[in-house]
Amino acid sequence: MMKRRIKQGGAMALAAALMFSAFALPDAYAAPGVETDKECSVEVIAAHDQFSELQNLPITVKLYRVADIAVTGAYTATEAFAEADFSDIDSDTVAAVWEEKAVLAKEIVDTTEAEADAEAECAEGKATFEGLPTGMYLVDAQPVDSDYNTYEFTPYLVSLPNNYYYSSEDGDDTWVYDLTGENAIGLKPEKSDRYGDLIINKTLDVYNATNEGAYFVFQVEATKTDVDTEEVRVVYSNVVAMTFDGTATHSVKIEKIPAGADVVVTEIYSGANYELTTEESATTIIIAEDAVEVDFVNTHDGGQNGGTGLVNTFAYNEGEWTHNATVDSSVEAAE
Repeated sequence: MMKRRIKQGGAMALAAALMFSAFALPDAYAAPGVETDKECSVEVIAAHDQFSELQNLPITVKLYRVADIAVTGAYTATEAFAEADFSDIDSDTVAAVWEEKAVLAKEIVDTTEAEADAEAECAEGKATFEGLPTGMYLVDAQPVDSDYNTYEFTPYLVSLPNNYYYSSEDGDDTWVYDLTGENAIGLKPEKSDRYGDLIINKTLDVYNATNEGAYFVFQVEATKTDVDTEEVRVVYSNVVAMTFDGTATHSVKIEKIPAGADVVVTEIYSGANYELTTEESATTIIIAEDAVEVDFVNTHDGGQNGGTGLVNTFAYNEGEWTHNATVDSSVEAAE
């Protein structure tokens, strides 16, 4: 299988609960020795009951051989992963240690030019590797995007061959060289939002200079429906304002709204003596890593009343609320 040199930038966020190989080493004298020159295979299942999109996404899975395995089942780290030191792995190794080892191996991959020993793309929710030398492997599935979500996967370690002595009902201590079918291993995915931007364009085509200023306020509401649970959550709710001192087109840009969100923008105040020539509400759907736009047009209605106002905005950051009052969100956004 062809190898490909990679260099990843930035550490991938890890899930709180690490998936680890469900094998434990029986006593060396009770188990048959490992055939260290035998080829192994492994099937990685990406499809997940909780996340339906994973069935059809092009997920790339990379395997890194991090340790040799001896006839007795003991491990010795390969040169590239010597810092991880797998020599203390045995039948009493607890999940926390597996987590530490996997995290350390992943850090080595992310900070060096470690070369994957095997790579495959999932087809119909699974990837199959064949002809693998015996040893311990880091399973590192690459992050992947759907239209509206990002999926990241917890890296974990697996032994080839594997041994299910402590989990088998009959105490079978046979080494299993082909982790396929009922012995296939699964990925541990985490889902997060992708983001896009919203731009509100306001055009004033007739202006009454006598009243000095025209003021407009918009209510912005965005909800996103979860593709799996169909739960609807509010992802953005706020008001923005614009002021005009002549005929012009002004814009407000609202950044980082979850992609796939259904957005309703309503002009809730059209200024004294100004009226809409477009609909009072506009709807759109946020597109990942892009900006969608809605447009409103107002004109003077012939009246002579003046009017202005303030928009209060609140932001929560690092445990503190901050308050800002503005007459023009477009100026604030431009800064």
